[in-house]
Amino acid sequence: MVSKIKVIITKKKAEGKISKKKSVIKSKTKNVVKTKKSKKDKITKDILMGELVSKYPQTSEVLMQYGLHCVGCMLSPYESLEAGVSVHGISLKPLLKDLNKVITKTK
Repeated sequence: MVSKIKVIITKKKAEGKISKKKSVIKSKTKNVVKTKKSKKDKITKDILMGELVSKYPQTSEVLMQYGLHCVGCMLSPYESLEAGVSVHGISLKPLLKDLNKVITKTK
């Protein structure tokens, strides 16, 4: 049985079928990895304040400019960016835009 498999693999290698399949699989994998990476590098309203500051320390300055002094708050590990913004009466969209701008500049 094993020798039959070896013969089939050898024939397919000679025909160039195996190498083509590998390249297709590799290219599909690269595309998937790129997509996942781009989603990770974007700050959303659901990120926890503590996670935001620890993962992207450069964002603390932007938060302070908007009046969010959540950097040292006891609730920061448990409160989302959206919740923190709503409590302080700050507009979410411009803040998200500025936060994402800061993290893309420092890459």
